Amino acid sequence: MEIKRIICPCCGAPIMVNAGAARVRCEYCRQIIDFANPETDSKYYGNAEDIMDRQITELANRIISLKKPLDKKNGAEGRCRYLKREIERHESNKSSEVSISVEIIFATLINLIICNMFLLSGISYTGSWFVIFPILGFIGLEIIAVHLLAPLKVKKEAEYNMNMARLLNEKRETEALIDEIEGKYNFDFLPKQYQNSKDIDGLYRIVTVRRVNKLSMAISLYEVEIENKKIIDRQNKMIREQQEMIKEQQKQLRRSQQQANEARRMAQEEAEYRAKRERDRDIADTIEDIASIGATIYVGSKIWNHIKKMF
Repeated sequence: MEIKRIICPCCGAPIMVNAGAARVRCEYCRQIIDFANPETDSKYYGNAEDIMDRQITELANRIISLKKPLDKKNGAEGRCRYLKREIERHESNKSSEVSISVEIIFATLINLIICNMFLLSGISYTGSWFVIFPILGFIGLEIIAVHLLAPLKVKKEAEYNMNMARLLNEKRETEALIDEIEGKYNFDFLPKQYQNSKDIDGLYRIVTVRRVNKLSMAISLYEVEIENKKIIDRQNKMIREQQEMIKEQQKQLRRSQQQANEARRMAQEEAEYRAKRERDRDIADTIEDIASIGATIYVGSKIWNHIKKMF
């Protein structure tokens, strides 16, 4: 039997297999490989780099092919949730309208009973038509009100049925669209938390840029990237907070410097004012001394002149 050499699509290791074998297990990664005809199946034959390129391309195409269907499915699911809320709201409005109608009928019956009691009492005790006419008029008003409300109720019921039928029909169509999309595409290929456009773009970038041929490895690298991004975001946030603190401290330092400068200026002005007052006081004292000396000299000269005249 002829022995062929193939490449494991999982680990890239060479495997020797019989030409007519339909299944083989890799001795390195223990992965079971199924193939129909290993001689013509290019998925397993060739060098490791070519096989890796084919696997990366296949995985990338499989991932990116789910983006538009997932967007369509998520939009349909959101629309379905909205329709469910609208149906519940219409049903609650219908129940409130029914309760109002029951209250009107119950009030009408009570009024009729009370009017009949007053009517019988009026006929038996007074026999006056002044009692009968108002009672009959009240009963007539109740009957007219019921007849007026009946067409309005019928109209509201028709509108309710039409709106409810429209909502139910749209809900069925939306659910059918979701079932059609889920039946056409295998969304279970991706974990539930990654079934959105942002994560699909991230996984596609990981597969094509980092050259990953396994979805599990791509998810692991993507999660590491997300965690690193969170760490970087937290660090950037801390840096921004520290920058804000530094700015605030700088503002406080500038205010402190301004206050210190203002205090020094005021102290300098106070010192200059005191020095000026001291100078002014010294000048005044000098002038006073000079005036005193001048007065003494004047008095002395007067005395001297008087003495000279005496002798």
